[in-house]
Amino acid sequence: MDSSPTMLETTPLPSWERQWRGRSKTKRATKPLHKKEVNHVSQQTLLLFSQLRCYLGTWKIDNKQMSRVAMKPKPYSVIDGARKALNSLEELCRHELPDNFSALAGNVTITSSSGQGNKVHFPSPLKEQDATAAIKGLEARVTSAIANLRYGAGKRTVKVDIDKISGFLMSAYLTTIDGMDKTDPRVKERIPGVSLLSSYLEIAK
Repeated sequence: MDSSPTMLETTPLPSWERQWRGRSKTKRATKPLHKKEVNHVSQQTLLLFSQLRCYLGTWKIDNKQMSRVAMKPKPYSVIDGARKALNSLEELCRHELPDNFSALAGNVTITSSSGQGNKVHFPSPLKEQDATAAIKGLEARVTSAIANLRYGAGKRTVKVDIDKISGFLMSAYLTTIDGMDKTDPRVKERIPGVSLLSSYLEIAK
């Protein structure tokens, strides 16, 4: 087999890399490395370093361009989340509602009387404000439909106040029984167990 140099050694190098290679031999290769004189740097090592330098230079340019773009996250809207939750809730319950429910039920407007209710007051994985507002909104639509059936159709508009929703939820956290709050595991002994399944079975008997 021919012992001539490999393809890697005969690959032409770019001009900037050849200049860097020359500096490596004249300045860097003569410096001691771990108390040993480095008299030769293989061409394969030079190619690897040149590719690394090219990659790092490109990454720095991209990083600078990305840093110029201001990434400002959009603030979360509880009112918008409550509207989406209400639409999803009605879609899930459509088989349990009368066929003419949508025609009889009034429109629900989700607002904030103080202007601060649109913010998250209970930071947790469960969107308590959104879910509670959606439930109350569905209750209001059902009440409006019943009123239209009983008293005649009329223009009824229902408003769900997010601030009152937050106050309703906060009351559950602040209420205590015999000095025990909601987080106390002993409070379960003071509250009778309520299961929707057991209640349904009792009614079905």
